[in-house]
Amino acid sequence: MAATIRSVETIIVALPREIPYLGPLGEDEHVNDRGYFVRRGNRTIYPTTDRSAIVKITADDGTVGWGETYGIVAPQAVVAIISDVLGPLLVGREPIDIPAIWDELYALMRVRGHWSGFFTDAIAGVDIALWDLAGKLAGQSVVDLLGGARHPSIPAYASGLPRASLAERVALAHELLARGFRAIKFAAVTSQQSAQQGSHQSVVEEMRALREALGNEIEIMIDLHWKYTPTGAITLIRALEPYRTDGGNTEAFLHDAPFEPGTRPAIVPCGSTSTPPTPGTSTWIGSPCPSSLAALADITRAPATAGVP
Repeated sequence: MAATIRSVETIIVALPREIPYLGPLGEDEHVNDRGYFVRRGNRTIYPTTDRSAIVKITADDGTVGWGETYGIVAPQAVVAIISDVLGPLLVGREPIDIPAIWDELYALMRVRGHWSGFFTDAIAGVDIALWDLAGKLAGQSVVDLLGGARHPSIPAYASGLPRASLAERVALAHELLARGFRAIKFAAVTSQQSAQQGSHQSVVEEMRALREALGNEIEIMIDLHWKYTPTGAITLIRALEPYRTDGGNTEAFLHDAPFEPGTRPAIVPCGSTSTPPTPGTSTWIGSPCPSSLAALADITRAPATAGVP
């Protein structure tokens, strides 16, 4: 008889940070009594610690599958969803056909508009734990369950340069290169905050300083943290184009999360591009990924209903 799920548990893990996310706090940024602060540059709340929600799914034979999900802000919300909604529906089931289980869980709150946010964060942690459990029960790696490895290794990049001044951020980038990284991503919010201005110029100056210091063989990316209008993002991206690497390598000049959440270009299908905003890592919001910068400019000029699927 196949093993079935006996229990689903969630654990919040918090790790202290020496420096807050994105760097030291600005003059008008303060930590509240719940341990949160708001970055004025992108009006987003962050905790002073690194936090994750860990999911533990145990089979009736004692085998354990582990998952992890986003728990940065109000991780108790993710815990409540798993404990009260998702977990009870999994108890007694066999951890097989996991894509079908994902569809069932996702459908639970679809009619209430919960296609993103805490609900999908919770599903993600459960999904990872189910795959881990299934692999252990089958005596196979998750890679093999998913059809086998496609690449022997996956490139990694260093995200963020959490230092107060531009000179310190350039020095940190050099340290990261010495550790083996060949790609760096910096944050527009930090560039503007340290320069005490909200203009594009401080972002362009940081890109220029990093390119001159690191050379053309290093990939430099920028996280725009959802802070720009489509027009503002286009203007900034064009200003950054001179600092692409030699040969016009588009993979070495990517812009993450350029638009304010909810702007219409965020639903444009992703395609090949000459100067691409990258697909956002924040999948609960979605990301603009137009087929070209020119097409993106056309979208911003189009009537409100044009181009909407």
